[in-house]
Amino acid sequence: MQLSLNAVCGDAALAVLRHHDPSLLVRSHLECVVDDLERSCLAEIDHLGKKSLGVHRLVQATVLQELTPDERAAQRDLYGILEAAST
Repeated sequence: MQLSLNAVCGDAALAVLRHHDPSLLVRSHLECVVDDLERSCLAEIDHLGKKSLGVHRLVQATVLQELTPDERAAQRDLYGILEAAST
């Protein structure tokens, strides 16, 4: 999965994610989370080319396995928002 960094750190993503993590009050907080994912090698960020965020399929599968059905539905909603914002 490759998503635009602008979409991942955009207002639409922030609004959806804020429901799950109230500490995400401003875009800079979300950018810190993205940086933490990169530092932990859970995501790869292309800063130069497409300016995108990529998460390996095995990491995605591991996270999805731990989610409740409601959390999975929310994840699909967020992915749809991010995908639409990336185009």
